Amino acid sequence: MLEKTLEMGKLIDVYGKLLTPHQAELIDLYYNKDISLFEIAEIFNISRQAARDAIVRGERQLKDYESKLGLIKSQEMVLSLIERGKAASEGEKNAYFDNIAAELFGKEEEYGAV
Repeated sequence: MLEKTLEMGKLIDVYGKLLTPHQAELIDLYYNKDISLFEIAEIFNISRQAARDAIVRGERQLKDYESKLGLIKSQEMVLSLIERGKAASEGEKNAYFDNIAAELFGKEEEYGAV
């Protein structure tokens, strides 16, 4: 459950504004405020099942946005590349970062990639 909560936290941070205000509020309460489905149902005067259905729809939408846009995956890839570059020796860093720039931007001749 912790892994799913962390995954949803990332999705909410990146794509949460794309949800309807109602879905965003329900998902925020459930994942960020750790409010139970029963409590959410009471707050909004809806059934527990309706609260669950809205949250599941919101989860599905967030995952769909990531599968189509890939912003989180791209961010994680870039951060990983930067960390590997930081770990490289001084002599390897220039060539490493030139190769990254070439891969990201497809401009090998401009960056002198090896």
